[in-house]
Amino acid sequence: MTGAKQIGVVAVLRRLFRGQRRRLVALVALSCLGGLAQAGVLVILANVGVGIAAGEDSLRSSLGLLGSMTGSVPRMLVLAALVLVVVVVADVVGGVISARMSVDVLTRERSATYDAYAWTSAGMQARERDGHLQELLSKNAGWSGTAMNSATAAIVAGCNIMVLTVSAVVVEPIVAVAMAAAGGLLVIFARPLGSAVRRETRVASKMNIDFANLISRNVSLSHDIRYFDVGEVTTREVNEEIGRLSAQWFRIRLLSRLGPALFRSSALLLVIVAIAGVHYSGQTALATLGAVVLIFLRALSYAGALQRGTQEIHGAMPWLEQLWQRRSQLESRRIAQVEGQVGRLDHIRFANVSFSYVVDETATVDARGGCEPSAVVLAGVEFEFLRGETIGLVGPSGAGKSTLVKLLLRLHAPTAGRILVDGRDVESSSLSDWYSRVGYVPQHIHTFSGSVADNIAFFRPWVTEEQIEEAARRAHLHDEVLALPHGYSTNVGERDGRLSGGQRQRLALARALVSKPELLILDEPTSALDLRSEESVQNAIHDLGEDTTSLIVAHRLSTLSSCQRIMVLEGGELTAFDTPERVCGANEFFREATRLARA
Repeated sequence: MTGAKQIGVVAVLRRLFRGQRRRLVALVALSCLGGLAQAGVLVILANVGVGIAAGEDSLRSSLGLLGSMTGSVPRMLVLAALVLVVVVVADVVGGVISARMSVDVLTRERSATYDAYAWTSAGMQARERDGHLQELLSKNAGWSGTAMNSATAAIVAGCNIMVLTVSAVVVEPIVAVAMAAAGGLLVIFARPLGSAVRRETRVASKMNIDFANLISRNVSLSHDIRYFDVGEVTTREVNEEIGRLSAQWFRIRLLSRLGPALFRSSALLLVIVAIAGVHYSGQTALATLGAVVLIFLRALSYAGALQRGTQEIHGAMPWLEQLWQRRSQLESRRIAQVEGQVGRLDHIRFANVSFSYVVDETATVDARGGCEPSAVVLAGVEFEFLRGETIGLVGPSGAGKSTLVKLLLRLHAPTAGRILVDGRDVESSSLSDWYSRVGYVPQHIHTFSGSVADNIAFFRPWVTEEQIEEAARRAHLHDEVLALPHGYSTNVGERDGRLSGGQRQRLALARALVSKPELLILDEPTSALDLRSEESVQNAIHDLGEDTTSLIVAHRLSTLSSCQRIMVLEGGELTAFDTPERVCGANEFFREATRLARA
């Protein structure tokens, strides 16, 4: 949380209670009604107890400034029971409202956070470290529900304390005012503990981020740690961090427990002092004194709940600050939604396109929703290709090939220049329409736990079994899928070894072909394949037909055998774009790459 703007308690509560005004009003009203009913029950019971002890059948119950009430003992007890029903109803209905408020705010925070991530720029998504989004959605957002639960509990407690105190003043003004004033002093003295809990929790939240980063690093390097035989070193590092984090949480837990305990003991001491003062003054009737003491003992239990709820809110605040800060960053790079249609992809042109990555994610947002540029990757790139062409894209590492692909996939927008489709700027068309016409086969294939058919359909419920099978045939995968134990129903997963590398590559190709794309982009489609698998992928590319424009990014030149033209990127600039023969004769990089491929 270093450098993050801290949010005050009032601001946090406003965000939590946003859209909950009616429920909040209902909760306050029920809490006040319940507190008033509790005070009535306690006054009646105090008078009944004194009357029974004195052997009286008919009671005259003093209500202080409100006068008195008379009745028999059975009548008073029935009245107390009826009033208690009001207390129970108020508690139950209030509990339902509190629970709904907590669940709703938790749902809202999780949905808003995931929505911010899903619709932020690809650059912001790329900066999200492994596991951080899961942590935000589970732990940080979870604290919103905890904070709301604590806040509603504090509100209920505060309303009850207020109503019980007013009731005590009505019954016996002098004693009640003295005890209320002393209780107010206790609340003031307890504030430093709440601040201490918040301060220590903020430190713990920062330590928790560092610990999560450490574990994420070790998981990603698990094999390297094993064969470099540094497991003992990394384990000791993790255990030391666990020890520091545990010590920090011990301080937080200790402060959280000491606060309510000291508050309860101090409040009880106040009751003892008040009773002693009344005893020596001899000015208050026994029944009245009993009613005031019972009311304040009841208020004492709510005071503990109020103090505990306040501390829990302070403890949740650093986690919520972290959640809201990150969500604000994601929302600041939200991609623009447009409704235009791109039309057929007959002619695609890069018109003087340049692109610069943003190094600092906190860079100023400009009027277009972009950021101050730096780290130039592409500079003044000009080219065009027509429907049905198969284009090869080559170049040394760091030349800008991946960036060019991301621009075509509209994961980034050009820093300068335009991408035109039949003369229209692609940025004027909706992303959904664009992606319905563009297919992509990445170099690193990601599968998920589900059937082969599920992985080909890839969360598109409108894709039919016939479309899945047709795409698998076009990807030269159908026969091999049928040979699996359960055919298209065979389960695969992220780390499932059931599919070979070549099969996974062609599954990704089938996934892209399901939508019958007009533009198909293949990023190193054969880089990790054996000769037979490479041949299957090449055949699939060759069979795409004249209605599909293909762009193949490759280091292995054999993959480019079906390309009509070759594009060479070097240092972010387009240095050649022609037939393979002419590029080989004119471009030194491609000529050398061809020589090495034949060697």
